[in-house]
Amino acid sequence: MKPLLLLLCCALLGTGCVNMQSNVKRDAVPQFKRILVVTKSRKALDTYARSFLRVFPSNYEVCSVAVSQLAFDEKETIRKQADLCQSDVVLLVDVVHAGDALPWNPTGDGMSQLNLEMRPVNSDQPFWKAIVSMSRTLGERVPPERVARQLAKDGIISGQLPSAAQSELQALN
Repeated sequence: MKPLLLLLCCALLGTGCVNMQSNVKRDAVPQFKRILVVTKSRKALDTYARSFLRVFPSNYEVCSVAVSQLAFDEKETIRKQADLCQSDVVLLVDVVHAGDALPWNPTGDGMSQLNLEMRPVNSDQPFWKAIVSMSRTLGERVPPERVARQLAKDGIISGQLPSAAQSELQALN
């Protein structure tokens, strides 16, 4: 009930509220150092995909690629980029529902939903999943720092987060 109330308040106030729920399959988490971040949205924006490059601890090598939800060659694009970067795992950020930006619209809830998952490059079986609900004022983009904080909190990544992401993690605990 409390998360629902928080989401409702954020939607009504039009703030940049982000709610993330995650789940980890502990026995399936591999050792990895190279991450390919794949952003999947209606508008494949490389600038958003590249914004993930600066939020992970320095002990990880991160590449990114943006793909359109309308692309037919999505799997091939991801495979080629993973090979190019020699990635160990893929972090997929996928927009499921873009909320209505007009809070007075009775049919719109004002919230966007994204599904996130992390999986080995050579598998379709994720070891980490998250559902993100956020105010439509953020568009279709979950803040990359928020994703890195959640991965650190869930024990998926380790090491020192860059300063902005690290200070927000301390505020969570």
